[in-house]
Amino acid sequence: MIKALRTVGRYLILMNRTFSRPERMRMFFKQFVKEIEQLGVNSIGIVLLISFFIGAVIT
Repeated sequence: MIKALRTVGRYLILMNRTFSRPERMRMFFKQFVKEIEQLGVNSIGIVLLISFFIGAVIT
């Protein structure tokens, strides 16, 4: 019983940390923009490949 309560408590603490506001909003925003930029640049290859195959199927 105690182990189950401890697990639920840890889960609730994790959810609180996950959905709470970051302490340093400025640093969080900079990191967020950096990661979004990397995602966009790194996905260009796969987007081009998929576009090529879709174009080949459609025409």
